[in-house]
Amino acid sequence: MPVSFNFGEDNRAELFEGQPKTPVTLLTGFLGAGKTTLLKGLLENQSGVRIGVVVNDVAAVNIDSQLVRRCESGLVEVTELQNGCVCCSSADDLFTAVQNLVMRSKYTPFEHILVELSGVGEPESIKKNWAFGLDCGMPVTLRTEVKRVITVVDASVFTQDWLDTRLATNRNVANEVGHEPKKATRFDEVGQLLAEQIEWADVIVVNKLDLASQEELRVTLQVVAALNSRATIFETQFGAVLPSTVLPEVPCGSVKAESGQGDGYSW
Repeated sequence: MPVSFNFGEDNRAELFEGQPKTPVTLLTGFLGAGKTTLLKGLLENQSGVRIGVVVNDVAAVNIDSQLVRRCESGLVEVTELQNGCVCCSSADDLFTAVQNLVMRSKYTPFEHILVELSGVGEPESIKKNWAFGLDCGMPVTLRTEVKRVITVVDASVFTQDWLDTRLATNRNVANEVGHEPKKATRFDEVGQLLAEQIEWADVIVVNKLDLASQEELRVTLQVVAALNSRATIFETQFGAVLPSTVLPEVPCGSVKAESGQGDGYSW
């Protein structure tokens, strides 16, 4: 069923002209690259900013006691898709999930929204869907904007994946929650999808240095730089990066009071 939003006169497009939008960051990478570990690290070290998160499976994030306290204080809101996964197959579920986050903080917007894509997620398609939604006047796109793509690469298996001619869905979908195999990607082969995720990245996290040999790391960095010379590259273990180095800058006017209440939620 197509998604529809009814927010009344307060959500007319003209009312949002010139207003700062909450930046949305797409977190992409193959199954096992370390996306969820990186996401969890960002949530545990977000330095006081309020972050909304969209994931395929909340349980997979393994929210511990520290994150529970942050959720209770309103610094973190996590939601999962009701149907399917975050990939290129349908924009409706993603728009709905992000809009739910936006409406939870109607009067005090999140300073960041993070979307963890599935292993077969195509950032190009997601960004095009957002642009199309804006052209159509979808309310969620009036309040948010895709500002950054972070791609996580596993240095220990990159060379194998780069030359892998299997179907991308066979490589990335086997253990992912909610993905429907019938929704194929535009890219048939593993290497093609890997190239697309890297080419569309603003930030590339070359992860699992502890498991990669020097030669594997050298080849990975060489290919990544050749595919995308403009992206900022971080070399990490366990996806350890500082939020301030990978998340987009919060627009002026979007930083709100540390506490408040709205739509049945408090922070």
